[in-house]
Parts: sequence; C-alpha cells; structure tokens
Amino acid sequence: MSQVHAQFNGNRVLASAAYNAGPGRVRQWLRGANHLAFDVWVESIPFDETRQYVQNVLSYAVIYGQKLNSPQPLVDWHERFFDDL
Repeated sequence: MSQVHAQFNGNRVLASAAYNAGPGRVRQWLRGANHLAFDVWVESIPFDETRQYVQNVLSYAVIYGQKLNSPQPLVDWHERFFDDL
C-alpha cells in the first residue's frame, strides 16, 4: 500500500483504487479526468469491487477517526479533484 500511496502522491482515493485494481488501471481511468471531483470519479470506477473498496476505505477512515478521537476528513484538500496523469 505504501508503494501505491507514493506513486499517487499521497492521494488515498487513487492509492486505494490502485491497491485493489492496480496502478495501470487507475492511470487508465484517469485519462481525460479533466479536473473531475473525487466523488464523481469514484462513482465512475467500472469495477464494482474496486468502487466499493474505495468507498469503504474512505468511510471507515472517518468512522475510526471519530472512535479514536482523531477526526479525519473524508478527503484532504489535495484529494478533492483529479486531473489526467
């Protein structure tokens, strides 16, 4: 996970998708993204398993952050929009 996290500049959304489906697929899905909002991009992931995995990673980060008294945003500022890589 740390390898794909580094490949995608610390973007948890892209790293989670790459961990599940592979970095090549994520790069393919990002082609033509043209400043697409993260939530729209996640919903457009063509693999059900990967889409649900990314949604779960983001959701559970917020839930467990609350439980551990360390609130986490759903996404950080730099993760809000995607452009073609």
